[in-house]
Amino acid sequence: AFYNNIENKISLSNVNSQYSYFNIEKHKTQGISMKVKISSHNVIFDNGISYTGKYNNLSEDNNVNSFNYSFDYKSNVILNISAKTTLNIFYKYNGVEPTFTFNENDEIIETKTEDYHLLDLSINKNILKEKVELTIGCKNIINVTEIKASSENTIHSYNSNSIPIGYGRTFFTRLNIKLWRRDI
Repeated sequence: AFYNNIENKISLSNVNSQYSYFNIEKHKTQGISMKVKISSHNVIFDNGISYTGKYNNLSEDNNVNSFNYSFDYKSNVILNISAKTTLNIFYKYNGVEPTFTFNENDEIIETKTEDYHLLDLSINKNILKEKVELTIGCKNIINVTEIKASSENTIHSYNSNSIPIGYGRTFFTRLNIKLWRRDI
C-alpha cells in the first residue's frame, strides 16, 4: 500500500492542443501495488499490478469522490535465447482513468480516458568477447498514438476528444562498447 502527498507539484498539461507547465497545489495518490518476479536459468518473468487513486481537488467543495482510481498492469519477459543473446518483451496495460471537471455551464461532469496497451520488443547480442553489445528493437509495436477522453456534457449530448500519449511505433538500434573491463 502507498500514500503520497506532494505540495506545489509542477506538471505538464495539454490545454487546447498546446502543452504548458502549471502548478498543482495538492497532489495526492494512494493505492496498492504488487510485484512478482520469477526467474530461472533461461527466463525471467517480472509482473506487477497497481490500483492507484489520484486526488480530486473538486471534492473539497463538491459532492464527488475524493480519489479517482485506475488499474495498471505490467509484464516484462526476458528470455535467454543463447549464452550471448536475449529477447526482451515489455507489456503495459493502462486502465480507464476517471476524473471530474467543470463543463462550459460550470456543472461538474465526469470524464474518462480510455484504456490502452503498450508493447515493446528488443533483442540484445553480445559480440567480440562481450566487449560489444548490439540491441535492435521496436517500441510501441501496437502503434498507440492517442486515446479517447470522453465526457457527458448534458443529457442530450456527448463529447469525445483525443489525448496524445505517444509518437507511434519506433524502431531503434543501440551499440554499447566496453573500452575496458574491471574485474572485481
